[in-house]
Amino acid sequence: MFAAETLDWVHVATPVQSHFDLASAAVERGIPVTVQKPATTTREELDDLRDLAAEREVPVSVVHNWLFYPVVRDLRRRIAAGEFGEIRAVEATFSGEGRPDDTYRGEWVYDLPGGDVEEGMPHPLYLTLALGGVPRDAESVDVQTRASATTTGSTTTGPPSSGPPTTTRSARSRSSAGPRRTTNSASSEPSGLRRWTSRPTPSTPTTPTRDRSTS
Repeated sequence: MFAAETLDWVHVATPVQSHFDLASAAVERGIPVTVQKPATTTREELDDLRDLAAEREVPVSVVHNWLFYPVVRDLRRRIAAGEFGEIRAVEATFSGEGRPDDTYRGEWVYDLPGGDVEEGMPHPLYLTLALGGVPRDAESVDVQTRASATTTGSTTTGPPSSGPPTTTRSARSRSSAGPRRTTNSASSEPSGLRRWTSRPTPSTPTTPTRDRSTS
């Protein structure tokens, strides 16, 4: 395909399972590449693509477009200037009405290794890492899912009761007295709370909390 065309640039916007092969083929032909997030299905593929791009001296970039929103650029500038002092924790939350099993993106997301969460999670992840830095070690990373019920005009979130749950994705990078920690959250099934974590987490009942994030 690439050999038959004269191209200035390739934008890979296919399901993630094909990203590595398509991007590598373009790089082999010396064509600059932009890859949709997530860039590849595995860290090994990403490393191989990066090495190939360096070897061929072909630019490859990932679509982390929200980093370039004016408000994010201004926030990064102010953090770098020390305007807020030491950044101890950053949390980014993205939410919207709907069920995790009823995605607006299309049925194709269920063929992804991580489903709809894999398609949407990169945004809060790369924003959090850009603003708060990377975790210091793998043990400081955990992954969560949660469901929250909302009502019109209410800012209270908690276990689902009636109406559709709010789909929430968030990420946090923390550096305080202990090791830096990154938390990723997304809504669970309406049946209740489900939690996966890289370290033991005590089982505690879910209580409503104040949600100051915007949808």
